[in-house]
Amino acid sequence: MCRRSSLTPIVVAMLVGVVAAARPASADDVASYLERYGLTQLLAVHLEQLVESANGEERRELIVRLSGLYAELLESVDDPVARKTLEERGRRLLRSAPSGSADTLELALLRATYRAVERAAENHRLALASAEDVENAKTMLAELIPDLHRLRRRLTDRAETNSRRLSRASGTEATLLAEETERGHALAAQATFLAAWSLYYQSWLHERGDNAQAAQRLFIDLLDFGHDTPVPENVSVDLRGTEAIARCILGMALCKSLTASTATAMSWLTLLEHDAAYAPVRTQVPAWRLVVRLEADEFEEAADELSRLRDAGTPPPVHWLRLVAVAALEAQDRSRRAAELARTTVTELATRGELQQVFDLAHRYGTSSLGADGFALLYVNGILEYHAARATHDGDEPTRRSDVVAMYEDAIAFFTRALDASDAAAYPEARPDCRRLTGWARYFQGEFLEARTAFLATAEATSGAAAAEALWMAIICLDQLVDDDRGGEALRAELTDLTNRFLREFPASEHTPKLLLRRAMADENASPSVAAELLAVPSNSSVYEAARKRAAQILYQLFRDARGSERTVFGEQYLEAAVELLGEPGTASDLPVSERRRFLARARRVLEVTLADGVERLGLARRVFGRLADLRAADEALFAGLDDELAYRRVQERLLSGDTPAATSEADALYDRAAASIWTRLASRGLYRAAHATWRGGGPAAREARGRVIKYGQRVIDEYTDATATGFLGYATAVADARMASWQDTKSLRDADAALELYDRLLTVRPGTASFLRATAILAAALGEEPRAVECWRRLVAGLPQESDGWYEAKYELIVVLSSTDPERAAAVIGQHRDLHPEYGPAPWGARLKALDDRLRRDTGSDTRGGTGE
Repeated sequence: MCRRSSLTPIVVAMLVGVVAAARPASADDVASYLERYGLTQLLAVHLEQLVESANGEERRELIVRLSGLYAELLESVDDPVARKTLEERGRRLLRSAPSGSADTLELALLRATYRAVERAAENHRLALASAEDVENAKTMLAELIPDLHRLRRRLTDRAETNSRRLSRASGTEATLLAEETERGHALAAQATFLAAWSLYYQSWLHERGDNAQAAQRLFIDLLDFGHDTPVPENVSVDLRGTEAIARCILGMALCKSLTASTATAMSWLTLLEHDAAYAPVRTQVPAWRLVVRLEADEFEEAADELSRLRDAGTPPPVHWLRLVAVAALEAQDRSRRAAELARTTVTELATRGELQQVFDLAHRYGTSSLGADGFALLYVNGILEYHAARATHDGDEPTRRSDVVAMYEDAIAFFTRALDASDAAAYPEARPDCRRLTGWARYFQGEFLEARTAFLATAEATSGAAAAEALWMAIICLDQLVDDDRGGEALRAELTDLTNRFLREFPASEHTPKLLLRRAMADENASPSVAAELLAVPSNSSVYEAARKRAAQILYQLFRDARGSERTVFGEQYLEAAVELLGEPGTASDLPVSERRRFLARARRVLEVTLADGVERLGLARRVFGRLADLRAADEALFAGLDDELAYRRVQERLLSGDTPAATSEADALYDRAAASIWTRLASRGLYRAAHATWRGGGPAAREARGRVIKYGQRVIDEYTDATATGFLGYATAVADARMASWQDTKSLRDADAALELYDRLLTVRPGTASFLRATAILAAALGEEPRAVECWRRLVAGLPQESDGWYEAKYELIVVLSSTDPERAAAVIGQHRDLHPEYGPAPWGARLKALDDRLRRDTGSDTRGGTGE
C-alpha cells in the first residue's frame, strides 16, 4: 500500500525568536535565512506570524507559500504527535485560504486522512483493528471520497482552462502557464489515485462491489489505456517500474478480486512479478496473491501459495501468516480446509516463537480451533486460564477464594503439561515463561515456597529484565515466608543471599527507587526511558538526590550523542535535573573539597549545555559564571587547567548575547596565550561561523563581519597541513572569497596576495573549479602575473560551456590581459572570435568585445583578421 521526530511548536516558536533576536532583519531576510539553512519548521512558524498581520495580495501570496510548506512537511514528518499538530495547523490555514490557493496543502491533508483509513483497513484485514476503528474508517471514507472528487474536478478544470490559455499564449506567459498546467495535471492525477484507492477500501470494508467498479475506472484513467476495457497485457514492461503505475496495477487486481474472478485478479498481479516491476510492490505480490485467494475462499490454493514460498527458501513473513490465519479462522466453521489451514498457520507462528500472535488469535477466536496437543497450544490454553483467573481475582495480593485458587490450578496444569510436551524443546524462549507464570499462579494461591522454586527456575533460564523480575519475586516469596516465621534460619540465609545476588546482578530493577537507581548506575547505555524513571523518583525517597545525579549523567550523555531537535530536548531535560543539583547560590564555597570538585565538573557541563545551539539559556549561564567566580575566590587551585575552557564559554556567551567586541577580545586573549588549545580552536570556529552568517546575510554589519571571517577563518586554516583534509575546503573557500572581496573594496595588495595564495591551495585540491580559476585570474592580473592570468582565463574558455555568460567573460578578460602583454596575439584571438561570432556576443559582452577589437585595431594598425585564436 501507499505509505510514507520533530520540534514541538513551542520550541519552534522559541527558536524563531532566537533567530530574529540574533540577527535583526526584515521579514523577508528572516524567511530567506531560514530557507537557506533548511530550517523548514522555523520557516513555517515565521510565515504563520506574517500571515496574521498581512492583507490583500501579500496575504494571499504568503498563504500559497505556507500551504506548499505545510504540504512538504506533511510528507516528511514521521512523529505521530508532530503530524497531528501539523495537520491541525494546515486545516486552520486551509479554512482561511482563498479558493484554489492551497491545492497542494488540501491534497496533502486528504492524503493524510487516506493513510489513516488505509492503516485501519489493513489492520482490519489482519484482525488488529477494533470495531470502532473500522467504523471510523468507514465514516472517514464517506467524507474523504467526495472531497477528493471535488478537488479532482477543480484541479482538472483549472488545468484544462490553463491548457486552453496556453494555446494562445507566448513568451514568459506561455512558460508559466505550461508549468501551472503540468502541475495541475499532476495534482489531479494524485487526487484521482487517492480517490481510486479510497473507493476500493470503501467497497472492501462494506463488502460490496459497486465502488470497486468506480475505482477501476479511475485506475484505468491513470493507466491511460484510451478505452474502458483494458487487458493486463496492455501495460508495458517499462511502465511497471514506476511506483504510481505499479500501485495502480495492484489496485486493479484488488478491485477485480471484488468484481470479477480470481483468475482476472491474478492476471493483473502477474504483471507485477516481472523483474522490471517496481521492487517494493513486487516483493509484496505473494501477500496480495494470498489476499485474493482468501477473499475467494480458495483455502487449498492459499495453502499452495504458502508452500511455494517455503519451497523457494523464502518463508512467509509473520504478518502474512497472520493474514492467512485470520481468514482461515474466520471461515473454519464453513470449510474443513480453512480449519486445517488455520491450525497449520497457527502452529507455524508458534514454531517461530510468535506466541503473542498465537495468544491474540486464541483470544479472538477461542482455543477450540487450536487443538489440545503440543507445547504452543497447551501454553496458550494456560495463558488464557491464567488471565481468566487474574480477571476473577481482581487483586495483586494472594487470594483465599477457593474458586480463584482452582482457576490458578487449572492454568498451572496446562503449563505443566506444556513443559512435559514432546516438542517443548523447540521453544527455548517460551519454556521459562511457562515457569514464570507458574510462579505467579502459585504466588497468588499463597503457595510461596512452590512459587519461589518456579521463580528461581525462571531466573536461571533467563537473563536481563526477565531474570531480574523472577529473582525479585523469589525474594518476595521468601520474605513472606520469613515474615510468617515459616522457614527458619535456612530460609533467612537464602533470603540474604538472594538479596545480595539481586543487588549484584540486577542493580537496574524497577521495584524500588533504590534498586532502580542501582540499575541506572550499572547501565552503560544512556537511555531516555531510564532517565525519565529516575527523574520520577519521589522527592521524599532516600535515593532522590542520587537518582537525579544519575539521570543528569544519562541525559548529558544523550545530549552529547544526539543531533538536531533531540539534542535540544535532551539538553533542556539535563538542565532540569542538573541545575537543582548545583544547590543554592553561595553554597559552593561552603562545600568540602571533594564535593567542590563534583560541583565544578557539574557546573562545566551545565555551561556546555546552556550555551549549545538550540538551548541557549543565557540567564542560567551567567548565574553559573557567577557561582564559579565565588568558588574560585575561595579555592583558586581548584581551577588549575580550566582557564582556556572557561574563556571559550565566555566567548560563546558573549556571542549569543550579541556582544561581538567582547567575544572577539576574549577569543584574541585566549589565542595569544594558548593558540594550540582545543578551546582556542573552538572559539575561532565559533566566531568564524557567526561572522560568516552575518557577512553572507548582507546589511550594514556585513563589511565588518567579513574582516572577522578572514581573521578567524585564517586561524582555522592555519591548523591544516593537508589541503585534502576534511573541512579545509569550506574554510579556505570562504576566507579566500572574503579576502578577494576585501581587495575589491580596498585594493589592498596584502589581501590580494593572501587570497591568491589560498586559491592556489584550493586549486591543488579542485583544479577544475571555475570560481577558483576566475578568482586566480583576476588576482594574478592585478598583481602583475599576467602569464598566470592568461593561463587561468584560457582554461576557463576551454572548460566552460561555449557562449555561456562565463565563457564570454573569460574570452573577454583573456584578450584584455593579452592586449597588455602580447597585443598581436590579442589581435589574433579577437579576430578569430569575430570570424566565429560576427555580432561578438550578447550583452554586455558583445559591446565590450567590439570595443576591445576596435581598440586593438587602432593600437596595432591591423584589421585583427586571421591568426591563431585561443
